Amino acid sequence: MRVLPVISRRPRFPGSSNTSSVQTRTTILTTLFLALVAISPSGAQLGISDAIQMVGGTESQLGYSSAVGDFNGDGYQDLAIGMPTADTAETADVGAVMVFHGGYDLLSQIGNVTATLVGGDDESGALFGAALATGDFDDNGFDDLVIGIPGKIINGEDNAGQIVVVYSDDQGLDFDSGQFLSQVPLPGAPEAGDQFGFSLAVGDLSRDFVDDLAIGIPGEDIQGDLALQQDAGAVNIVYGSAGLGLTTEGDQLLHQDTPGIDLNANTDERFGFSLAIGHFDGNQPMDLVVGAPGEVVSGPGHHGAAIILPGAQGGIDPPNSDETVLSQATDGVHGTHQDGDEFGYSLAVGFFNAGGNMDLAVGVPGESELGTTESGAVQVFYGRSTGLGVEGNQFLVESVLDVDVSPFDRFGEALAVGDFNADGEDDLAIGAPLDNSLGVVNSGEVTVLYGGQDGISIDGFQVLDMIFFDTLEIGDQFGFSLSVGRFFRPQIEGFFPIHQAEDLVVGVPLRVAWEDPSGRAVVVRSRSILTDNFESGDLTAWGVANPP
Repeated sequence: MRVLPVISRRPRFPGSSNTSSVQTRTTILTTLFLALVAISPSGAQLGISDAIQMVGGTESQLGYSSAVGDFNGDGYQDLAIGMPTADTAETADVGAVMVFHGGYDLLSQIGNVTATLVGGDDESGALFGAALATGDFDDNGFDDLVIGIPGKIINGEDNAGQIVVVYSDDQGLDFDSGQFLSQVPLPGAPEAGDQFGFSLAVGDLSRDFVDDLAIGIPGEDIQGDLALQQDAGAVNIVYGSAGLGLTTEGDQLLHQDTPGIDLNANTDERFGFSLAIGHFDGNQPMDLVVGAPGEVVSGPGHHGAAIILPGAQGGIDPPNSDETVLSQATDGVHGTHQDGDEFGYSLAVGFFNAGGNMDLAVGVPGESELGTTESGAVQVFYGRSTGLGVEGNQFLVESVLDVDVSPFDRFGEALAVGDFNADGEDDLAIGAPLDNSLGVVNSGEVTVLYGGQDGISIDGFQVLDMIFFDTLEIGDQFGFSLSVGRFFRPQIEGFFPIHQAEDLVVGVPLRVAWEDPSGRAVVVRSRSILTDNFESGDLTAWGVANPP
């Protein structure tokens, strides 16, 4: 089994020598902000005046991953941020997760969650925190935290990978214990380079109204009819149970040669590199989307695809359901499939229009737009009563958005969905971590496109980079990871309704502090205040005689 790098074309994992620390800063750069923003028709947007920054410890790469959930049931969402190369007191490069509680005005740190604190072993290179997800797996009303450890040695196999589930109750996360899962005891066999836990997704796949967990294993080898297909990839499904949490009952190992999945596993397809779960036809249960950025779809080369596996009563049931394959070789899909496009590198789901069904955004960061090598792209597919379809699909590239296009921008390498302007339709944040923003090499950018009645609009958008919050530096990779949450300002009864717009978390894992890549996470807060659109400046939003 070949050992893959943990994430291709992404930061390396150097050693570190310090424990983590946190700094909070606010920066006001309104003039520059307005100069670089195309104002959305909806008015209220993400702002920069009260952004919050968290800074990691020496070479910890804080911001490599993040996830959002309410761990203590107080009504505010909380934020977990991965720093997979953080040190413990005894061992370098173990990895850690920092957890912050949401509150009325600020996110407050509650400490580092390390492998030691949740009952594991300190292991250099384990990459604890390289992937994160949240869900309520025991149905107790409190979100639990899943931490990917894709570099973990299992049964002597390097980088076989593991996850740990930290459960929560009314006291918050239980840092003193954790449920460790790997391909022991789950189906499959741990092998060097499997990278179990590389990607994670949460949702109800079994129609029991309890969250289930999908675990990506993009380095899994699959034995084909004629030869071993290295790094073909696989996904483990573990089902949640009320009162029990995740159990091994009914767990599944799915790959492209699984009976009932009418595909072929090939070397380097990396099935399971990315994952998402959503209601694409509006019915329970949810469906699983598996990204295979190395998928061979038509002709020679590795082009990439997104494979939708329908959920069913009791769980995924390939023999009795038909998968859907989306790629740039699918009839009606915009773009041309080419070797190295990496269609399916990233995935995100949301309600981008008024259709009532969930929609799917697919990152294609290897797309070479108009011959510009790996400038990147994003494809958007809309849900309908029959599920995801190609009708009305959108092909989003930087040139269409009037944004500078350069080789290796990797537009679409990260995606996140949230309602940033409180209009009831989801918006789409797109990371281009290798963009040379304002000429600074690999400093990175994030483009935010707004949803509406008809879907994602290209008429109004925002472009964010580190200049709004600090200075641009070579190699920052602003936008390497993205997540969304509501951390502040709850509804106040009996007063003007305070907005329920969401905030955007941007990971900057190679941001340099103290002359090493300590990393940073920037929480960009939505700037709408009222939910009546009056804050947009449109005086017609309120009637003269009878304001709504």
